[in-house]
Amino acid sequence: MAFVLSDRIKETTTTTSTGTYTLGGAVSGFETFTANLSNGDTTYYCCTDGTDFEVGLGTFASSGTTLARTTIISSSNSNNAVNWSSGTRDIFCTLPGSKAIAKNGDGDITLADSEEIQLGNDADLRIFHNASHSIIKDGGTGNLELCGSTVKIRNAGRTEDLLVANPNGSVELYHNNSKKLETTSSGATVTGTLAATLSTAAQTNITSVGTLTGLTTSGTINLSQSSGTAIKTTGSLSSADLGVLRASASSGSDTHGFTIKYMGSRTGNNNSYSLFMDNQTGTDVEAMTVLQDGKVGINNTSPSAPLDVSGDAEITGTLTAGEVSATTLDIGGTNITATATEINKLDGVTATTTELNYVDVTTLGTVQASKAVTADANGDVLFPDNEKLKFGTGGDLQIYHSGSGSFISDGGTGNLRIGGSAVTIENASFNETMMLATQNGAVELYHDNVKKVETTSDGATVTGDLLISNSDADAVADPTITLYRNSSSPAFDDEMGEIIFQGRNNNSENINYGRIVGKIALTTDGSEKGNIEFNVMESGTEATFVQMAFDNIFAYKQLTMFNNIFLDGNYSIIWDGATNNSNTTSLVVTDPTAVNTITLPDATGTVLTTGNSDTPTTTTSSSDADFVLVDDGGTMKKITPSNLGITSGGASKGFAVAMAIAL
Repeated sequence: MAFVLSDRIKETTTTTSTGTYTLGGAVSGFETFTANLSNGDTTYYCCTDGTDFEVGLGTFASSGTTLARTTIISSSNSNNAVNWSSGTRDIFCTLPGSKAIAKNGDGDITLADSEEIQLGNDADLRIFHNASHSIIKDGGTGNLELCGSTVKIRNAGRTEDLLVANPNGSVELYHNNSKKLETTSSGATVTGTLAATLSTAAQTNITSVGTLTGLTTSGTINLSQSSGTAIKTTGSLSSADLGVLRASASSGSDTHGFTIKYMGSRTGNNNSYSLFMDNQTGTDVEAMTVLQDGKVGINNTSPSAPLDVSGDAEITGTLTAGEVSATTLDIGGTNITATATEINKLDGVTATTTELNYVDVTTLGTVQASKAVTADANGDVLFPDNEKLKFGTGGDLQIYHSGSGSFISDGGTGNLRIGGSAVTIENASFNETMMLATQNGAVELYHDNVKKVETTSDGATVTGDLLISNSDADAVADPTITLYRNSSSPAFDDEMGEIIFQGRNNNSENINYGRIVGKIALTTDGSEKGNIEFNVMESGTEATFVQMAFDNIFAYKQLTMFNNIFLDGNYSIIWDGATNNSNTTSLVVTDPTAVNTITLPDATGTVLTTGNSDTPTTTTSSSDADFVLVDDGGTMKKITPSNLGITSGGASKGFAVAMAIAL
C-alpha cells in the first residue's frame, strides 16, 4: 500500500449518497484508477458534476474497483462529504493546492518551523529550522561535505568572515573579521599571540547587576531568553499614564518616535495599553489601543470588536482569517458578484493538461524531475539518493545525498557562505560540538566535544599539546614554526619573537620562568645579523643567561660544558676579568701545522711567561730558586739549581741559562 499520484486518471461514477465511490470506467482519452493503483493504495481525488465538487484522500480497492472517501479536504458542502443525487459525474486524480509546495512570487520555497527538506533514501540529510536554530543535519553514512571553489562561513549579515577555506590553498580562521589562524603548505601561521594551556578556569556568569536608576547604551541591547519575561516594568499602577517603552529621534525641527503607555481603566476594562505616535511636532497621537479583554482599536480608543478600525483599512498582502463576513467584496476596484458556491469551485482554471501534470508525484513527500514539490503529512519533503536540490540559474549550489555521503556543493562563481550570528557544526544527534563560530567573537575547534583551539583578539589559544609534524621524505622538509614580525622600520635590538615558559609560584601567580628571544643585531642589506637570548628567572627578576650570535657566545655567569669546546677559525678565548673595562687577557694559538696537545699539570701555581723574567744579575745561587725549568728532548722538566752545578758560592745567571738551554 502506497500513496500514488499519476497522470491522466479520470473515470465516471454514478454513486449516490455519501458512501464509497464505484468507478464506472475511463473517460475518453484518460486511464482508469486500476491501471495505475494497486489494492490498498491511496491517492488524492476530485469528484464533480459541474456544480458541486468534492476533493479528498481516497483509498482504492481493486475488488469491485471502488474508491473510499478516507479524508475530505474541501467540498461545496462546507468541506463535508457531498450527498450525491442520481446522475453521472467525473472522478479524477488531482493534487490539492493545500498539499502542494511551490515557489512564491519571489521565487522562494518557504517551509514552516520544523518542516524539513530530506535527502537520501533514509532521510540521511535533513535541512530545517526548529524555531530556535537553523540546522543542516546528516545522520547517514559517510561525511557531511561542504564543497566549493572557496568555502566561507560568515555572519548573518554577510559582512564578516568567520572561516574561509580556499581550494589548493589555505584554511583561515577569523576573530571579529580579523584573520588569526591560516594553514600553509608547511604548517600554520598564527597572527598575534599563540597561547597554550593545559586547562582553563571556569568563568562565573554575571547573574545580577542590582537595581539601576537608569541605563544608557550606545549600541544594541540583545535579549536572549528561552522563558520568562525579557523586559519588565514595575511601579504604581494608580497612574493612568505610566510609560512602558519610549523610542524617539529628531531631525531638524521634526521629532519622530513612539511610546507604549499603561492607560488604566477603559470601557469596563481594568487594564488597557495604548501606542502613541509622534506627529513630528512633539505631540503624541494615540494610534492603537489594546484592552484587557483582547479588543484592539486602530484610531479608536474604545474598540467594541476584536479588531475595531476607525476609518478606511487597506490590506496589500494576504489576509488569513478563520471567517470573514462582508456584505460586498471588492478586489482591485472590481465588485465580486460570484456566490460562495461558485468561488469554492475551480472556476476559471486555464491551465493545460501538461501544466496540470507538473504536479504528478507518485509518492507524497518526494520530488520528481520536471514535477512539483510536495510535502508529506509531517510537512517534510523527501529527496531520494542522488536527486538534488539546486539553486541558481546554472544549478551552482546543490544539496543532495549520494547514498554514501551528504553533500552541499557550490560549483559556480563566488563563495559558499554559511551565515548566522553563531554557526555550529555538530554530530547527527546534536549532542557533540565539532566547531563553533560566533559573530564578533571566537572560532572554536573541538576534539571529542572538548574545545582545543580558540581564536582570540590577539591570535589563538590551544588547550593541551601543540604538535607540528611533516611526513615529507625530503631531507630539508622539516616541521617549521616561524615567528614573523612584519615591521616597516626594523631596528637594532628589535625583538622578532619569543617563546615563553610560564608556570605558577606558591602564591598562585603566573611567572615567566624562562624566555627565549630572537633579536635584530644588524639590519644592513647583505650584512644582516641576529642574536638569540636565553633568559631565566633569578631571585624574582628576569635575567639574560646566554646570548648567542654567529661569532660570539656570551655567558653572563658560569658556562659548564660536558664535551669539547671547538673554535673553528683564528679565534681567541678572552677574559674580561673582575673589572668591567677595556682591559682583557686573551689565550691565542699560532695556526697549527699538526695535531698538538698541551697538558696542564695537576698543580696550583702561576704560569711563567716571557713577561715574568727578572732583570739579570751577576750571580745566582741555589737559594734563589727551588726549581729551574729545562727542555729535556721536548719534555719540560723542573730541576733543582744544585743539579745544574749552581752552588752556594754562586755562578753567573748567564751560565745557568746556558746550561738549561744545553740540556
